[in-house]
Amino acid sequence: MPSLRACEIACALFALWTLCAHGVVAASGSLRALVALYAVALAAGAFALRGVRRRGGLGVAPFPDAVEPPARGVKLEAALWSSAAVCALYALFAHRVDASDSFAVNLAVAAIDRPELPLLAVDTLHGRADLPIHLPEFRLHSLELGYAALAWLSGVQPVAIFHL
Repeated sequence: MPSLRACEIACALFALWTLCAHGVVAASGSLRALVALYAVALAAGAFALRGVRRRGGLGVAPFPDAVEPPARGVKLEAALWSSAAVCALYALFAHRVDASDSFAVNLAVAAIDRPELPLLAVDTLHGRADLPIHLPEFRLHSLELGYAALAWLSGVQPVAIFHL
């Protein structure tokens, strides 16, 4: 079913992005390095999957005998995608911009403005390079770096990608 594939692919791509982002941030790498590493990781993953498919899969049944497989069908698939669309529209219109959004968007803007500088190393919101990032856990943000990469590669404003 397409919904199962879409969910698995989205989770795998974001997990790979997050691992790459954490590695690049820990190594004081730049947005350019992150995008390059992710491209290499995607290529390596695609090559590995191709090899697995040629050998006939992983040899593991997707659903053990003790577990009943999920119900499937065109109507259920259509209901799932319709429900997802309604939820996305609700989120689009119900979300209100708040103060934390300015910090998150700024992470992406700062990465794009200077794609050669280390990611998430200093507080870029206040315009001072001598201040460390507010909290160490902010160095674990990968979604905002994903927005930065998409905006940098596409030329679209990061705030548009962030809120879309």
